Amino acid sequence: MTQQKPLSMTVYKIFAYGFSTSLLLSLPAHAEKNNETPQIIVTANRTANTIDETLAAVSIITKEDIQRIQATSVMDILKTTPGLDFSSNGGMGSTQSIYMRGTNSDQILILIDGVPSGSATLGTTPFENLPISQIERIEVVRGPHSSLYGSSAIGGVIQIFTNKGQQGQHSFTNAGYGSDNTREVNAGISGGNQSSAYSFSIGYQDTDGYNVLGNTYPDTDDDGFDNTSLSLGGSHQFNDQFKISGSFLYSEGKNEYDRGLLTKETHAHFKEQIASITADYQFNDFYATQLLLGQSVDDSKDHPGGTASNDRFKTTKEIMTWKNEFIIRDQDFLTIGIDYLDESINSTNDYSEDSRWNKALFSQYQYYGDVFDVKIAWRYDDNESFGSHNTGSIAIGFDLDKHIRVTTSWGTAFKAPSFNDLYWPQQSFPSFFYTYEGNPNLKPEESESFEFGLSGNFKSVSWTAHYYQTNITNLISNQGQLNPVTFFWEERPENIGKANIDGIELTLKTEILNWIVQGNISHTNPTDDETGNILPNRSEDQFRLMMDQTHGQFSYGASLIASSERYTSSNRRVAGYGITNLRAAWKVNSNWTIKAKIDNLFDKDYATTESFLGLPFHAQDRFVFASIQYEM
Repeated sequence: MTQQKPLSMTVYKIFAYGFSTSLLLSLPAHAEKNNETPQIIVTANRTANTIDETLAAVSIITKEDIQRIQATSVMDILKTTPGLDFSSNGGMGSTQSIYMRGTNSDQILILIDGVPSGSATLGTTPFENLPISQIERIEVVRGPHSSLYGSSAIGGVIQIFTNKGQQGQHSFTNAGYGSDNTREVNAGISGGNQSSAYSFSIGYQDTDGYNVLGNTYPDTDDDGFDNTSLSLGGSHQFNDQFKISGSFLYSEGKNEYDRGLLTKETHAHFKEQIASITADYQFNDFYATQLLLGQSVDDSKDHPGGTASNDRFKTTKEIMTWKNEFIIRDQDFLTIGIDYLDESINSTNDYSEDSRWNKALFSQYQYYGDVFDVKIAWRYDDNESFGSHNTGSIAIGFDLDKHIRVTTSWGTAFKAPSFNDLYWPQQSFPSFFYTYEGNPNLKPEESESFEFGLSGNFKSVSWTAHYYQTNITNLISNQGQLNPVTFFWEERPENIGKANIDGIELTLKTEILNWIVQGNISHTNPTDDETGNILPNRSEDQFRLMMDQTHGQFSYGASLIASSERYTSSNRRVAGYGITNLRAAWKVNSNWTIKAKIDNLFDKDYATTESFLGLPFHAQDRFVFASIQYEM
């Protein structure tokens, strides 16, 4: 039966009224164009473009945004981004999943300084293990981008940039303490001149956590988390033509979680490591080339019940990208490049295959006219596991006048099966009369998407509106049958699923009575073609409103985050929620700043997913955190 999903209409109407009122109050400012310097984004086109030239739906999160929100995790800041939905198995360090425009969490490509990251066995990236203190900037590009990046970019691409150096000498240190005995300390130094730059920072984060499954579960201990991290960055411009830059991110720690009916103190050790080096050479005004070499490591060891035994899953990804850019005329740009990716795994499980390579050729043509822009991209992938695959896209932009811009795009994308999908070794669970194994004959999941957008930019207000539609075929879904001889239920993944997704995103940024107001509303309809149900763990409606003001040495702000109900994979309803976060900062002088925040001010008890027993994974309750920072 198709799920019916009544919203908490009273709450949602209030939020929608506030959003529309903000828009109406800002209408008198429409007479003049925004004079701010356009931000540069590199992820959408694999080339540097100003955000007003980009034909994709893009969100940019800066270091200033991270500090203003007082984010203590990557998910804290991503929760403010339009088009993203989330599910969480608990608090800090617990498994976090992102759904972009209704697509699966493994249908988003995650890059760190240009290097693909995450687990090749699961096909996802552990955001919970990435230290927010080492991050300088995040670019979120919504919509299919396999025509530039290959596998996984069905929903979009999220690229995380680690701390970088800048001219002059800078240093900082900060320390904080909060609820659940949460402790944090960070320090760093950076500097540079006209030709060189460097950055080094370290961080430590620790929390006792809380009992994620509550008192209804036999395991009543808190689920703690700790993370030690460091990052290095550097660059040198040898001359007007040649530049080399590099980066390194390292993060390791332990997270505790509940597993099994009577198992206590289950925890996992993790390590994330990403390194890259990039060489840029500008031959002349018409041709430039770039070579990127990178490696990422995702290493996890589970220790059931606190024992010395462990289940290990280690992924190593090595990438080489050679990109060539040609300026045909002042308005015409051509990009041609090759990608090579080698994935290997090391596990206590005996996979039938433990490595694979992917070779790719990609190309892109961009034209920027006075009122008309176009982008055409094509990519050919050759994968050791499933053979070749072609993807393509086209996007068009048109300026109705100096204030209003129209965009439309079409694109195809795909998601390669994970090592678990393909090569998971056959395992039997006699007590459950159950057997599971991978399927080496799986094909990639495929998608086709269409999008239409409007955007406006005026003196003190900017807004966007996007409608999108995505059809996904060959979705990988577990299928089973009863063995008449053993009476075991035998299950393995098959390419049988289909999904239809359509949705709308609205964003607004303006200034009202000296308050900087930013809001977005997302409505998504991610439907399983076979059942007509909403895809699991996804809500249909999300609302975010951020308001901030600076008054002399003081700044303060609030965030409202709301989500409608969702359904689990077992078709159980999880109620919607709305939470309010408050923050304040006092810049004592040019060096010292004191900050404090309260997340989930009204102590809302809510969940976004549940355990296999049907028990909710309780989200963080009221969380108070204060910190002090010294900069020079």
